[in-house]
Amino acid sequence: MIGGGIAMNKEQWSTFIGPGRHPISSAYFWYVNSPTGGAFEYYTNDDYLTENWQPRELEHSLVSFTEWAVEGGIDHDTRRQHKKAEAL
Repeated sequence: MIGGGIAMNKEQWSTFIGPGRHPISSAYFWYVNSPTGGAFEYYTNDDYLTENWQPRELEHSLVSFTEWAVEGGIDHDTRRQHKKAEAL
């Protein structure tokens, strides 16, 4: 998935958001802008349900919805990238 996202970036499919991971489905994602307009989600590795699957309740929060591969991480209150400490 990472290799595919990098390959798309090299072909003018710029990153919109990502890469990242949706914890609920375990899917890895990379949202890209199409050079012809619009955007789409490139993803892999969804979980699937078997006969042994049991439902569970998750706390509704931004933290449980998405993990971002953003340098420094994302502030879960502001949804903005944590700023790196500047070198002195």
